[in-house]
Amino acid sequence: MGTMDVSGGYLPLESERYMNEDQLRYFKMVLLGLRVDLVNKSSTSRKNLHE
Repeated sequence: MGTMDVSGGYLPLESERYMNEDQLRYFKMVLLGLRVDLVNKSSTSRKNLHE
């Protein structure tokens, strides 16, 4: 699976099939980015609690 720039968002064409490969790849990248943010924030919170 290649990388996809999700910073600008993804706008599907009306001719595209719903939840096609490009849409699935986009949403997966968005969710993975959210996961990374969540893990980083929880690590920071845990460190702050230990101080």
